[in-house]
Order: sequence, then C-alpha cells, then structure tokens
Amino acid sequence: MPIAEVTATVTIAANVVKALGKLGAYAEKQRNAEINGAIIEVQSLVMQLQEQLLRDRAAHDDLKRQHRELEESVRTRRDAFEWRENVFWEKATGAGPYCPKCFQEPQIPRVARLAEDRDGLWYCAVCTFATNSPELDRRLAEAAAAPRKPRPHEDWLSR
Repeated sequence: MPIAEVTATVTIAANVVKALGKLGAYAEKQRNAEINGAIIEVQSLVMQLQEQLLRDRAAHDDLKRQHRELEESVRTRRDAFEWRENVFWEKATGAGPYCPKCFQEPQIPRVARLAEDRDGLWYCAVCTFATNSPELDRRLAEAAAAPRKPRPHEDWLSR
C-alpha cells in the first residue's frame, strides 16, 4: 500500500474517532448507556486500526530502505566488475572468475568465486553454475580440429 494511502487512512480513522467522541458526548447527555458503550467499543477498534496502520507504515518504510540498499549493492557490484569469458572479473584487480548466476542475486551478500576442476571446468559451489574455462574451450577446439586416427576395427570396414 502506498504511503499516501496509509496516511489518508490514518487521518480518516482519526476523524472517525473524533466523530464518535461527539456522538458519545451526545449519548451521555441522553443517558443511553448502550449507545455510549457501543461508541466506546468502536473508538477502541478504530484506535487499534490506527496503531496497526502505523506499524504497517513503519514496516513499509523499512522495506523501502532495504530495497534502496539492495539496489545500491547491485549498482556497486556492476561498477566494480566486468563481463568477460562468460563470467565476471574484478575491474580493478582482474581477480576472478566470479559466478554470473550469484552475481545477479542481490540476496547473496557476496559474489561467489568460481573454482576450477582438473579438466578446466569452472563451477560455483554456491549455486552449482558451471561453464568451460577458456583453456578448456581451447583444448576442446583443438581436439575437434585435429585429424582423427582410424580405430583398428574401422580399418577393415573401409575395404
């Protein structure tokens, strides 16, 4: 609920309490205890509503603050890193590689560094993202381009 709506609702609730107070004064003059009791009960409920709206407003303000902080965190991440070789690298130091999947998640407080297995695969221990390192891509390209030797059983089939 937008803050303007919450403020308007609190103002309306305050006006209702004032009007009920006037009605209560009239009921007291008329010596009608039932009406006076009902008015007091409605006043109490409206006051509870006001209190809840104020709590909701505080929670809303807190969520807006958290949202601003997360946006700033993401902006800081984007300014400090660059996209290269399908992963992120620190601009200032060249350190990396960092996980692109974790990088996009603002609820992950730190950007996860990728590990490399013995075959050259980069992988993330946080989110299970994996990609080939440039070295592995190079080796795979070389292997694909290299002429293939016929296997022993293929030799007799070609005759």
